[in-house]
Amino acid sequence: MTNNRSVLLISAVALILLALVPAVSGLDVIYDEELFEFIDTTKSGTQTSVGAMYPASENLNEIVFKDITKAQVLDFLVYEVSGNHGKWLNGTKIEDGRYDFTYTFNGKERPGTLYLNKKTDSSGKVTSTQFTIALKDWDIGALRGQQSIKMPFYLYSGSSPLGDVSTPTNTYICRMIGSDLRIPDPLVEVKITEKTGIMWKHHIRASEDSTTYYIDIDGFIDGHKFTSEVVLSKNDEIFSKFTNPGDNIHRSILKTEINQVKLISPYGTEYTYPLYGDDTPVEFRPFDINGNVPLNGVQITVYTCDPVTFEPGSVVDIFTVDYGDIKSLPRGYYYIEASLNNYEQVYSISDTRFSNVDGPAVALIPMKREGVIEPNQPIEFRPFDINGNVPLNGVQITVYTCDPVTFEPGSVVDIFTVDYGDIKSLPRGYYYIEASLNNYEQ
Repeated sequence: MTNNRSVLLISAVALILLALVPAVSGLDVIYDEELFEFIDTTKSGTQTSVGAMYPASENLNEIVFKDITKAQVLDFLVYEVSGNHGKWLNGTKIEDGRYDFTYTFNGKERPGTLYLNKKTDSSGKVTSTQFTIALKDWDIGALRGQQSIKMPFYLYSGSSPLGDVSTPTNTYICRMIGSDLRIPDPLVEVKITEKTGIMWKHHIRASEDSTTYYIDIDGFIDGHKFTSEVVLSKNDEIFSKFTNPGDNIHRSILKTEINQVKLISPYGTEYTYPLYGDDTPVEFRPFDINGNVPLNGVQITVYTCDPVTFEPGSVVDIFTVDYGDIKSLPRGYYYIEASLNNYEQVYSISDTRFSNVDGPAVALIPMKREGVIEPNQPIEFRPFDINGNVPLNGVQITVYTCDPVTFEPGSVVDIFTVDYGDIKSLPRGYYYIEASLNNYEQ
């Protein structure tokens, strides 16, 4: 969807709860992203004349776009009209071949090319005339809705009643007379092929202070207006929903009102941006390491963690959780202490570091019955595309040892390929990860 290189982020949620803690940014910017999406609007179909009345002999040279925004990118247009047609405006017949011409659109003269091909039957009679039109230097600018272009040649000559047209395509041929249309005779078949598309662009920036989210959504980019649907919500309850017609929109909203911004492109692609205030959800998953059995009724003590020295600090909260329970904690860095009758925590508090600074976190809490020690521990790998949080599969993982004192990478432990959510077993220890996937970088 974007010309930028995709970025691969690996989130390894290990039973040893060892993660590298990212640096803290002093900015209050939550998101600042450019969005790109190519939408193919290519269509084919037959133009039908309807409601025909008051026929007159006319020459038709206008191409009407029902919605010009669906042809932001225009490769070519093909009109195959039954019968022998094709004349220049001076009445000269156009023979088969290639012709360069000039057309006027959006206040500017632009170059174009016509390829004319007359199809014949076995006797040599022309059965249809095919116009392949390339409109070069195409730029719709800020144009919206129905637009028309007059060609310097006629695509149809003959009986042309007043009426309307029916076609599944975005374009049709006619002659516009005010609000009236002169159209081809209902017996004339017009086959249309349009090779068109939209390069949809948007920019979103979300920032915050202690009480308010500031949302900036820009749909006016490179001189073009790009529309979108904007949904502001909290816990799936819509706070506000509106259409951005291609403007630069700013909203200031209290943090108590929303926790998500969603942009929807014209063709339904959703771009979701969670907003987390001072409190961010953490999912707690205590389990018996022997058999991966979920545990309930586990008492959790949460301590602060110094992100520089990694020293445990004061108690933040004490609560009891069942497997999968979600609790909200202020964004920060933490250690966990877990307790349950007849169980003990597999790792010391200093080995349970996690962070919810960048969004929701999952705290895996391996526990064992007293006296049971397992040599290997499972690690869940979650590679995903950071643009849209899309899970990735077939990612090659290289695991290196990590010196727990100097944090220097060491030798290769293992190399394997994982899909999102795959669990691998490694000896208890400290590790670094290198990930690779075609067209992605870590």
